Amino acid sequence: MEAARTVKDVSPHEFVKAYAAHLKRSGHPNFRVQPWAMMTKLRPFVHTFLKEASAMFELHICTMGERDYASKMVEFLDPEKVYFKSRVIAREDLIDSEEKSLDLVPRHKRMAIILDDNQHVWKHDQSNLILVQKYFYFNSKSAKSIASFSALNTDEDETTGVLATILEKLKLIHRLFFNPKSKGGLVHRDVRSILANLRVLQGCKLTFKGNFPRV
Repeated sequence: MEAARTVKDVSPHEFVKAYAAHLKRSGHPNFRVQPWAMMTKLRPFVHTFLKEASAMFELHICTMGERDYASKMVEFLDPEKVYFKSRVIAREDLIDSEEKSLDLVPRHKRMAIILDDNQHVWKHDQSNLILVQKYFYFNSKSAKSIASFSALNTDEDETTGVLATILEKLKLIHRLFFNPKSKGGLVHRDVRSILANLRVLQGCKLTFKGNFPRV
């Protein structure tokens, strides 16, 4: 949900700090310079996304960053502690420092959905995952072939961007899971089956065979 880049890759820290302050004064509160000389920018639509998603789901954060980093990010993302509260899993909590796991979330896997831009860290929970397109606001050494939004002097669209699209998908999943017309009670429903069906439909192409009457 955020894009970050170390200041040493772009300019001296004081310049970036002054630039971030200028952006904030200019009506761009989604920028912040972190204590460890890193500039962070929130993805467009993130506040609306969190507000609407939290009405349907209990939100947790799972990061491979250390707890101090996680705390600073959550403070920026959710300053009023409305959406995540204390539900933050940091690097110190992970069973394997190179892998994230739903085993650390106190909810049954059949009711859990993962949003992440890295599918490889969820080795044992792929069926719960919705892969999120990475957000490159700043230039990135790991994606030199991709033009960043800042380089193009633009940003992701609020209404048609990635988070808006995913929110609509989450609403659909929520409706399907709690559909009163579905067979069996809630105890037998599994969000992984819904995700699997949506993945199949996403790759479908409809073709028509046979003769059709002329009109």
